[in-house]
Amino acid sequence: MLDRSESGEVAYKFWNLYGDNAEILCCLSAGNSVGFLRVQDEADLPQMSPSEFIMIEKIAPNWHLFKTT
Repeated sequence: MLDRSESGEVAYKFWNLYGDNAEILCCLSAGNSVGFLRVQDEADLPQMSPSEFIMIEKIAPNWHLFKTT
């Protein structure tokens, strides 16, 4: 789902569409990322885990803020 960078460079990305779902990546730095997910069905949200999605928070209907590690 997310492009990773281990070089420590900051990258900005537009968005990816996955059927009715979307991902907007705001910032990617040294393997960490912050962005927004739009999902029609909350069952489509990724699982939180210490090694991937460390935060997912609902901010509006169908929209979630996420942080990865």
